[in-house]
Amino acid sequence: MRTFARRMAAATTAAIVVFAALLVGGGPASADSSGHFGPYSVVDSWKAKTGETVYLRVGSWDGNRGSGYTKIVNYHNLTTAAVKAATLYSKDIKPQGGTTKRFETPVEHVECHGASIFRTCRVIEVITLVAVVNFRPLGDGTTFGVVTAFCDNRPPRCPDWVKDAINI
Repeated sequence: MRTFARRMAAATTAAIVVFAALLVGGGPASADSSGHFGPYSVVDSWKAKTGETVYLRVGSWDGNRGSGYTKIVNYHNLTTAAVKAATLYSKDIKPQGGTTKRFETPVEHVECHGASIFRTCRVIEVITLVAVVNFRPLGDGTTFGVVTAFCDNRPPRCPDWVKDAINI
């Protein structure tokens, strides 16, 4: 039953992304060549720190495996903004083999107390946010894009503060 609920949640998230894109007049999500929205539909795109265009596709998540936006949101508790930040402000970019790169970005959990000139802040935790991007060309002139994004050594879900800290 839990697997069914996860699949329904993933399907609902994908449907909401597509519906929201249609409401805003075409938005960043795009239909495939047949006019249908599906796992390869683009949710968003931007230039990475490397200058390469990153595509975030709807993807899929069935409760056990998947990729793209649907998995990143439902399984890893991240947002599009978090994935963008990982590729824009990466401290380390490592080849993963072939056309795939691993972008690593440290995210600091900062806690502050007091007000005005009496305010003090300290870093209480640092987590490395990882985005794995495959730049393999596809037939339509784009690339495959984001495979996944996650908090290193914190599987499977990132704490809420990670996506809140890098809400660009």
